[in-house]
Amino acid sequence: MATDRPQAFCGGVARAGGRPPVSLTGVPMKNRLIALILIVSSSLLLLGPPAHAAGPVTVDGTVTWIGGPLDSGSISLVEYTEFGIEPTGVGAQLSASGEFRFAADPGWHLARVNLSFPGDPEGFPNRAEFLASLWVESGRSPVIEAPMESFTVSLGGSAEQPVSGSATVACEQGSYTDNGYVLEVSSSWTVSGSTPLTLYVAITDWADCRVGATSDDGVRSRFRHFSMEPGDTVPNEISFDLASRLVSGTVDFPFGAIDSGTVSVTNSEGSLASTDIDTATGAFSLRAPVGAGSISASARGSNTRMDLERTIPGDAENVTLSVDTVPLQVYVVDPAGDGSIPIEMECSRFSGANREGLAHTAVGPDVTLEALPNATYCRVRFPDPDVWRTSRPVTVGPDGGDVTYFTDTEALIHGDPDAAVDADGVDAQVEALGPESGDGNRDGVFDYLQDHVTTLPINGEDPNPRDPSSFLTVVGPDESTLLDVSTLDLADVAEPPEGVFLPAGLVSFTVADIPVGSTQTISLHKSAVPRVSDYAKYDPDTRTWSLLPRDRVAFVEDHLVVRLTDGGIGDADGEANGRIVDPGGPAQVTTPRDTTPPEVTGTATSEPNASGWYDDDVTVAWTATDDQSDVSDPPDTVLTGEGGDLSTTSEEVCDQADNCATGTVEGIDIDRTPPVVTLTGRASGATYVVGGVPLLACTASDVLSGLTGPCTTSTTGGRSNGTGSFTSTATATDRAGNTAQATADYDVVYRFDGFGQPINDPRTSPTAPLSVFRAGDTVPVSFVLRRADGTVITPADAPRWVTPERRNPTTARVNESVPSAPGTTGSAFLRKKDRWQFDWSTKKLAAGYEYRIGARLDDGTTRYVTVALR
Repeated sequence: MATDRPQAFCGGVARAGGRPPVSLTGVPMKNRLIALILIVSSSLLLLGPPAHAAGPVTVDGTVTWIGGPLDSGSISLVEYTEFGIEPTGVGAQLSASGEFRFAADPGWHLARVNLSFPGDPEGFPNRAEFLASLWVESGRSPVIEAPMESFTVSLGGSAEQPVSGSATVACEQGSYTDNGYVLEVSSSWTVSGSTPLTLYVAITDWADCRVGATSDDGVRSRFRHFSMEPGDTVPNEISFDLASRLVSGTVDFPFGAIDSGTVSVTNSEGSLASTDIDTATGAFSLRAPVGAGSISASARGSNTRMDLERTIPGDAENVTLSVDTVPLQVYVVDPAGDGSIPIEMECSRFSGANREGLAHTAVGPDVTLEALPNATYCRVRFPDPDVWRTSRPVTVGPDGGDVTYFTDTEALIHGDPDAAVDADGVDAQVEALGPESGDGNRDGVFDYLQDHVTTLPINGEDPNPRDPSSFLTVVGPDESTLLDVSTLDLADVAEPPEGVFLPAGLVSFTVADIPVGSTQTISLHKSAVPRVSDYAKYDPDTRTWSLLPRDRVAFVEDHLVVRLTDGGIGDADGEANGRIVDPGGPAQVTTPRDTTPPEVTGTATSEPNASGWYDDDVTVAWTATDDQSDVSDPPDTVLTGEGGDLSTTSEEVCDQADNCATGTVEGIDIDRTPPVVTLTGRASGATYVVGGVPLLACTASDVLSGLTGPCTTSTTGGRSNGTGSFTSTATATDRAGNTAQATADYDVVYRFDGFGQPINDPRTSPTAPLSVFRAGDTVPVSFVLRRADGTVITPADAPRWVTPERRNPTTARVNESVPSAPGTTGSAFLRKKDRWQFDWSTKKLAAGYEYRIGARLDDGTTRYVTVALR
């Protein structure tokens, strides 16, 4: 129901019905709910208990808004729970004019209102959603006013060049509670046409909105944000300058023919327009936003690509877009083939607001690629499915550069083929100066030609080829890659523990290209190293030391072998990611090792009931302690099953010596299933005669925790004389507190043996003819009400006469005679000893018809019989 102006608001929503509005503006959602509780409490103290009866009442209310006709809408009651705002299941759809009806308990409620309006035919419908406080009381018709405001959007332009297009706004307001973010108000609106354009938002306070526009010329604005705080007002008008100008030019593609491409122009306000490049000529033309900004182009050819961005002055009309290039010579060393492999190059350069990018693909062995001089970023790729490492960074100077690729080691180095290096971070010539003429592990292949082998000086020293014992060789698994290999001076790290000596110093490396989660073997070779049986690990973040378990270390012939697990023992990053990070070194240990695992204990965070049972999930919190190491507590576990004597086990906890343990908690009893209860003697939907209702009984069972006692029964409903509608209930509870019920809904009525003479009732005289009276007679209509045993019973209310219903025409002769008597006035039957009688005057009824007459009893039944008048 649209209105021109909003009225009084309560927390952003109008309240009707005579109660004064209460302002909650600027209060977070959770605090608003607390405030509403205080308001309700105060109201009850001041006003006393409500005058209406207990139980739900019907709410007939109206939602009003601004912004035009409604497509659809709804209102639903919600409540604050541990999960945030949740629906209660009570609500209704809105009519086209905003009316709604539903039943709810009296008092304060929180309602969520959704409104949907006609929108852009090609977009989403316009909409508004908000929370409202609602007072429910019998006889009250609340009015909820949508907290909507309007404003206009101007698209700029001039009298010579008017601008039309579309504008969009979206707003959201919410608050953070202990249980997350609660959305209080949100809306979105899109409208098209000539400027100015009117938009509508649902908004109160602390809201965040964004507005954008697009002209029919294709100029798009950047979204503009505005925030609302208490006391702020929605801007009357928001202006976008979407006026356009004609910009033309040519894209100079350094690779020849263009297969496809686009040009985009953006001004300083972020307005944007774009167009395609003419592939035959490289020309382009577009209506671009007015003002200084930037122009960007992206062009693609066969195996080539160019991207660039330039500043553009506000008065530019013709632009040529091009980049400078230099040659990048790529050599391929392919001992097993002819080097004819695909090669890809991608370069980028950034200088202030100018950005450039090139990509070029060719086939080796020796190719020249077009690159950017002094590129900020440049990579060469070898997209061969048999190659492990396909992408390598390169540096391009002002005149270009040379790089060499080794197919057998997958190494890419700067310079010609004689200066090749592998990927370990150690210069090839440094590795060549190591023992055994650069073959530190004596496998017949130079170390600098193998990704999984590295030789380097110990203790971070300069290489000394005269002293082979000053080098350390690290060998990873076949097909793996050693990365970031370096040695550290022990003087630069924390001192090893007492009794721990590192004869080969400390080395740091990463083993990559291994199966995720796998255990790998790494060998360490050094001349003149004494036989050792331990391996010390160092954590540079905590500056602490630990020892690998003894079963992970072995001295084989002349070198040390260690086993490290990706994401497990020996992996410093602790992640199963196909990479093992290891700062450590061979160690001699003269002090006893820590062989005692941590102790892990657990405790349920909640107590069972008095019977020792739970009826829901049980959370167990764990605590880990270790005499010699700092260990972390494992995360809580949750028992979600059901049964007696359940148990749960913690995650594994390991100390710095890699001694590991888990904790277990047992004896937890959980019963989630209610008992099985059956009600006997009375059936739902049955009808019994008063005084003849069967005896009520029940049975119950529970297979898990057992019952707290026998099932119990109760009956409610009916009238004081034992007639009417009744509900019998059987209830049982198990030892875990689960309760189950079985019910039977039935009716109890009087024994009715039919209407008495002079009326022939088929109930008592099934073969007797239809009673035919003379029209105008006063017909005595009587009956007796009894219990099941035949004794007379008095109803709580006198039977009521049912207005006769004229039915079929008849030509039957009169076969009943009655004495002349006045008719009974009113509609109540009169008591005459044990009988109830109504003297029916037929003076004003038409003759020649059958009439159905009847009596309505207070047991809920109506008894009928058919007679005729002639």
